[in-house]
Amino acid sequence: MKRKHIFLIIFVLGLSLLSIKTIASGTPSIAKASLEVIKIFNFEIEVGSLPLFFATLIIAFVDGFNPCSLWVLTFLMGMVVMSGSRKKILIVGITYLIITSLIYGLFILGMINIISYITYLLWIRLVVAGIAIFFAIINIKDFFQFKKGLSLTIPDRYKPKFYKQVRDLRKAELSVPQLIIGSATMALGITLVELPCTAGFPMIWSSIMASHHPSTGTFTLLFIVYLLIYLLDELAIFLIVVFTLRMSKLEEKHGRFLKLVGGIIMLALAFVLIFNPMLLNDISGTIIVFVISFGVAIIIAKLDQRYRQTIKT
Repeated sequence: MKRKHIFLIIFVLGLSLLSIKTIASGTPSIAKASLEVIKIFNFEIEVGSLPLFFATLIIAFVDGFNPCSLWVLTFLMGMVVMSGSRKKILIVGITYLIITSLIYGLFILGMINIISYITYLLWIRLVVAGIAIFFAIINIKDFFQFKKGLSLTIPDRYKPKFYKQVRDLRKAELSVPQLIIGSATMALGITLVELPCTAGFPMIWSSIMASHHPSTGTFTLLFIVYLLIYLLDELAIFLIVVFTLRMSKLEEKHGRFLKLVGGIIMLALAFVLIFNPMLLNDISGTIIVFVISFGVAIIIAKLDQRYRQTIKT
């Protein structure tokens, strides 16, 4: 593992520990509001924060369809399934999902800590929205010119090492501990490389959390919900491979469309963050933002498809 990756791990872990300390100490960044609460197991949930749950569900769901992570998982499962061993698929897949969700969770906690620790000021919101707009424009650009110029994809220079690590996992002589360690090392390295592909959505979600000041219980549950929803599509792919021992490759056209949808939704959320951050307080407002964004993405995709067909003819 390269030295810069080690520094990145230490940096993210440090921010995450600070975030956990901030949450546990009950600082104003997530101070408990005087709202009616309900109890779910040991968590106290603010009824007034229910729109946050809805926004979290949608943002996490869209974030989960990240072309970078889906490409990695489909390629990984496609290679390991060739071994014909369901046990090996289970070990590699579960290890990969645990490590990637752990790193992603720490990254989100670090993001929350940065925004909450310096207080949620107007200029902070504008900076976050500006970065999100930057990521959104690149993703939209990738739909039209995939991997040309600046692109939020896994750099080609990292792929040969990734291919080798995956091929090594197929070796029959590997013991279970060796398989777990190899899978964890591979997952850690590739997750750090692909973080820029999906940094926009957790940044926006972190800003929304910081602006609403949820209680510790509400924030904890929202954080868990975000990670679970984020993993839904990858978990579905993993289970399909386990039960069918088959894997289809994620094609470029699928990745391009996912980037377009993610980019437009990210762009819409960034503008909401700038001009009307309280819009997401209302469930109907949240639905409108996402439905319009998805509709625009479909229209653009259809127009682009017709344009490409016209060029060919």
